[in-house]
Amino acid sequence: MAFGNCARLDTLVTVVDAFNFFLDYASLEKLLNRDLTEDQNDSRTIVNLLTEQIEFADVIILNKTDLVTSADVEFIESLLKQLKPAAKIYRTSFGCIDNVSILNTGLLITLHHHLRQAG
Repeated sequence: MAFGNCARLDTLVTVVDAFNFFLDYASLEKLLNRDLTEDQNDSRTIVNLLTEQIEFADVIILNKTDLVTSADVEFIESLLKQLKPAAKIYRTSFGCIDNVSILNTGLLITLHHHLRQAG
């Protein structure tokens, strides 16, 4: 059965760990070092992966905001907005978010429509 016959992808969501954000964003560590890839030729760093996930997301869940200062949350959120201005950002603790914020949003469909119009 094809994926399109049983589900519809309409939102790309990524979760950003506010507590570990500064450690990961400044890391030069490779994905291979953390066993985050099986491809021995994958030379990406943790920050490369983090940045890619943010740039492709329609919705960003900024999680563990209860474990950092409000100034840190504001700073991280401003950086996320610079990396992906159009993304919706939700602050959460324990990953708790209303399903309406991440399901059936139509955000990915809207993106594909705009990409077709631009080309």
